[in-house]
Amino acid sequence: SLQFGDVGVMLNLKSTTSIIDLVERVDDLDPDLISSVMLTHESGMHVLLAPPRPEMAELVNADDTKRLMDVLKTLYDFVVVDTSTSLNDVSLALLDVADRIILVTHQSLPSLKNVSRFFDLSEVLEYEREKVILVINHASKRMNITVKDIEDTLKSPATAVFPEDSAAYDAADQGR
Repeated sequence: SLQFGDVGVMLNLKSTTSIIDLVERVDDLDPDLISSVMLTHESGMHVLLAPPRPEMAELVNADDTKRLMDVLKTLYDFVVVDTSTSLNDVSLALLDVADRIILVTHQSLPSLKNVSRFFDLSEVLEYEREKVILVINHASKRMNITVKDIEDTLKSPATAVFPEDSAAYDAADQGR
């Protein structure tokens, strides 16, 4: 999420570097440059932060992002990208090169409508059905729409169902 990325906040990371430092030098990408911009979380995970200000997101374009992803995929076993909920040239470029797309939904009609639309779009983009993985977050038995309702409506099984749990909110608020 280039405009309002929360990964740094959720992992309690602060930096003066971001993806901007790499896309500005996309022709010079090498392991040393990339490692000078990446942050290392206490877990050992390497993190590339969003730009520090929302308007800087415009400096990142689809071609540069695709080139950056090509290099990152050679350096890391897994590259996880936290995108925004809106689709634009950059997010579509990332989805095109992704091996898997984890589509997160909630037990609400608006969320279900959006996920259904994304599944329709993934067919238009000719993504293989196995590329898109459905995950239900904050699941609760108190909701009117059940997990089974979601799976039946979308004609797709949920690969994971994460229960509603205040511990997740507390961890995010504490940057852990």
